[in-house]
Amino acid sequence: DSVGKTDLTLMAEPTDDLQINFWIRNLNNVEHRSSTIPFGPGFGQLSLGYFDAPRTVGMDMHYKF
Repeated sequence: DSVGKTDLTLMAEPTDDLQINFWIRNLNNVEHRSSTIPFGPGFGQLSLGYFDAPRTVGMDMHYKF
C-alpha cells in the first residue's frame, strides 16, 4: 500500500535579517509503519516495528547579524 503524507511550511521575512518559518509535519496525522525487523522463530516470531512521527507542529526563527 502506498502512503501519502502531507507537510506544510509557511515562511515569512518581516525584515531583511529575520526569517520565521511555521511548519506542520504529517498534517493528516497518517499512522504508518516505516519499517519492521522480524527476529524469527528463535525469538518466538517477535517482530519490532518503527512508526513515523505523529502530527508535529513547530516554528523556526533565523536571524542574521
